[in-house]
Amino acid sequence: MKSQLSIGIFWILFMSFGLFFVYRNYSPEPIEISLLVSFLLMACVVSFFPLMILGRPIFLIQWVSLAVFLQFGLFVEIVFFQVALVFFFLRVNKANVNYHEYIYYSIKFFVAALVSGTVFLVLGGEINSADVYHVILFATLHQLVFVFVAALLDLAYKMYDRRTDIVRKNYLVLEVMTVILAFPFGTALYFLTSSIGFVACFLLITPFIFMTYIMQKYDYSGKVNHNLKQAVQIGHELSENLSREYVLELFINRITEMVPGSKAYLIDNDCDGYRYLKGTDDKAGIFSEFEQGRIEASVFGQAFVKKEHVLFQKRNDWTFDDLLFLEDESESVMITPIQRNNEIKGVLIMVSASKSAFHASQVWIVDLLCSYLAVALEKIRIMEETIEKSEQCMLTELHNYRYFDKQMAIFEERLNSSQYSSVSLIMMDIDHFKNINDTYGHESGNIILQKFAAILRANVREDLILARYGGEEFVILLPNVSKEDTLKIAERLREIIEKQQFDVVAELDEVRSEISVYITVSIGVSTAPEDGEQVTDLLRNADRALYIGAKRNGRNRVASYEK
Repeated sequence: MKSQLSIGIFWILFMSFGLFFVYRNYSPEPIEISLLVSFLLMACVVSFFPLMILGRPIFLIQWVSLAVFLQFGLFVEIVFFQVALVFFFLRVNKANVNYHEYIYYSIKFFVAALVSGTVFLVLGGEINSADVYHVILFATLHQLVFVFVAALLDLAYKMYDRRTDIVRKNYLVLEVMTVILAFPFGTALYFLTSSIGFVACFLLITPFIFMTYIMQKYDYSGKVNHNLKQAVQIGHELSENLSREYVLELFINRITEMVPGSKAYLIDNDCDGYRYLKGTDDKAGIFSEFEQGRIEASVFGQAFVKKEHVLFQKRNDWTFDDLLFLEDESESVMITPIQRNNEIKGVLIMVSASKSAFHASQVWIVDLLCSYLAVALEKIRIMEETIEKSEQCMLTELHNYRYFDKQMAIFEERLNSSQYSSVSLIMMDIDHFKNINDTYGHESGNIILQKFAAILRANVREDLILARYGGEEFVILLPNVSKEDTLKIAERLREIIEKQQFDVVAELDEVRSEISVYITVSIGVSTAPEDGEQVTDLLRNADRALYIGAKRNGRNRVASYEK
């Protein structure tokens, strides 16, 4: 704030003394009020119809200012520059003026006009001359000096502050193109106004506005085509990856690149309600404080209800209390539903600190990208379900050996990198399970396996790896659990299973009847690195403990691996 105030005071003092100096040393020529007013109106109109070159608006007031300079002198030209610059920034920035950029261009045009005007007069140029060749020669000199000084100032500013985006790439090209466009219009305007008066202003302003309108449309079409190509490329990138986290990160990065100066947040809509997925900033903690009913009633809840995007171009259009996780300076908000098969999967919230930051073309490009994201996430979901099914025992609904083997490799890496201090393994085998199948039938055996798995699932923490190893054998991986605590866990499970009643149907009896069966388990326990340096040693060690320490000693017991 103090920096802005200091810059503002400097600018006021600079312009005040500068204008006073120019007025004293370059007194304006006699002024025809009607012509002056016509020029002023032209300057305002030109400022409201900026020319688009290389994807950015160009301040093309030079052709009017050149005619003003040739007609009235340097002082009036500089005043026109400053007035027109205000209208230009109000138009381009939608009343959200970039403070530093405005001051920079104000001083830049002042200095460039002062130097080029001084060179014009010192070398013999005359104001309000009727000599065509004289005017063309010295007007050309004036414009060349103007563009040279402006380019030097741009270069100096860029060297002073390399992080600034005020002086953009190709600045010299833009300045030259501006002069090429402005010079014929400016000299023609001067000669016509000298001949027929202010009517010339209206004769030239019409084709100029038409030209800028056509070029704006052409530039708009070019940007749309460019954005479409980018969107297609992003769609390919999203579809080529099967990592949910990577796809979300990629989407957030790419979409904020396409809409500069914006921030993005993804909100998921699952069976449990709304939850924060990903964003430019981590707002998960703040968002979790919202009540589900409050979210539904908020401004972005409308996107879920209406199934269409919601756009707010300024802060007064939306209620800040509804979006507390956004920054205080937020102005424009665009909320786009993420749909798949006409079902809302989530919403994308894009925010900008500028008013009217989101344009119509950006809205449907963002909508297209959200469709790509929905397809990519659906593809990932199907792949995850397929992988999960391939890694799941269909009978017990526990993980199978394939999944367990993959987790063993992960735990091995984490143990070696000291992420885990230890890894323990519990291996359990149902005692005399073959007799159960032979006595009651394999269907009854399957029922016991299913109920046995359900008991384990209910009594084993979700963060532990529980799997069916094969047949009647089951395993549990426990990270950061000591052997002593693992033995206690194993003993507790053994006691629970021993007391559990299993109801089965005696399929092999002459009369099918429901009976109650009780089973026991033998359990082996091993821990790395205590019992071996590698996690892969755990299976062999736990299996040895199970058969030698538990089975051979009467079954229905827990045994620890001993070296």
